[in-house]
Amino acid sequence: MEALEARLGVALPESYRSFLAASNGGRPERQAFAVPNHAEGFFEIQEFFGVSRDVQTSNIDWNAKAYRGVIPAALLPIACDSCGSLICLGLGEEAAGRIYFWDCEEDLGDGSWLPTYEVAHSFDAFVAALTVYPGS
Repeated sequence: MEALEARLGVALPESYRSFLAASNGGRPERQAFAVPNHAEGFFEIQEFFGVSRDVQTSNIDWNAKAYRGVIPAALLPIACDSCGSLICLGLGEEAAGRIYFWDCEEDLGDGSWLPTYEVAHSFDAFVAALTVYPGS
């Protein structure tokens, strides 16, 4: 975990470090999460990213590099949905440890993007709130 943090130049919250040590990402059993103030309401995690996984696009550091300059600098992509939107861990002073949803499909109509919705105040709270997708 120290090598990942050194590559990213950040210290990860202990709860997220523990999650990675136990699972190294992957697809959770309960995949749905609510996005407050979003018209669609619920989204589904396709995959949590991990460390040194076989598929390059499934790695945290690959996604951090791929989305640099696309999402706010204080966000670290930690998971994705099936449409390419991201679930991100806040790293900045104000956002530290919070979980955000970046909707890659939401266009404000003027060429700008509304990139983030706060989903949970911590990684543990986010995981605890995961549920079965409504209607499944």
